[in-house]
Amino acid sequence: MPSIPQYTFHKTKYGDELLIDVVTLPYVKKFVAKYPVHTLTYYDITLITCGKGFFRINNQEYSVSGGDIIFSRPGDIRHWDKDHISDGFALIFEEEFLLSFFNDPLFLKHLSFFQPDASSRLSLKGDIYKRILGLVKNIKLEIDAYPLKDRHLLRALLYETLINREKCRFFPFLCHNREH
Repeated sequence: MPSIPQYTFHKTKYGDELLIDVVTLPYVKKFVAKYPVHTLTYYDITLITCGKGFFRINNQEYSVSGGDIIFSRPGDIRHWDKDHISDGFALIFEEEFLLSFFNDPLFLKHLSFFQPDASSRLSLKGDIYKRILGLVKNIKLEIDAYPLKDRHLLRALLYETLINREKCRFFPFLCHNREH
């Protein structure tokens, strides 16, 4: 059986080491064109803003469209419908980026959406969708617009993105999981 290609985080893409990035899905498409089935060495939160298709994480396939978020952990086997999912963002980060700041070494592992048995897809509604999309765009703006990246601001924005998603666990009327 052939091995599954693995993408690694480009830590020095912006010069100095930076363990967080936001990339557009059109940008990502040129990389996954060669290996549509792949794994990552980092965490990925994919926010779909336009298009409709499928996204497979490990053995679970999800129908996705604008407003959906897909979560994957390092080592998850991923395959997404790059031909029909036309736009969105991938918020990617290394675990070390958060853990170097937080006292809890299991912080990410405690988040419900990064649990091995959790659904990897979440459909967002209204204000929470707008809030998370705004946070992702603010992370991208901080990375792209400033030569010196404010790592504390980026950590805070990432943390708020993760916590806003976690609110869906406790306030399900803000979000919903569609059946696959």
